[in-house]
Amino acid sequence: MKVTATDTPSVKVLGYPKLMVSDDGQIVLMGSYGAGVVVRCAPTVSPVGFISRCWAMSCFKDYTGTVTLENS
Repeated sequence: MKVTATDTPSVKVLGYPKLMVSDDGQIVLMGSYGAGVVVRCAPTVSPVGFISRCWAMSCFKDYTGTVTLENS
């Protein structure tokens, strides 16, 4: 799968569902606080499609960029 992400800075806090980015660059689609699915993985971290209900939210901030998913 091809994943393209473009960052767009913002100071506005977004409501759920929303995209969030971790300190190591992983992008997760959060459906609610702490629950989401990986849409862009970082090296040596959870793969695309990995689902968790217990993400360490202190490691995430809102992602205001664009993510495009494509079949490859």
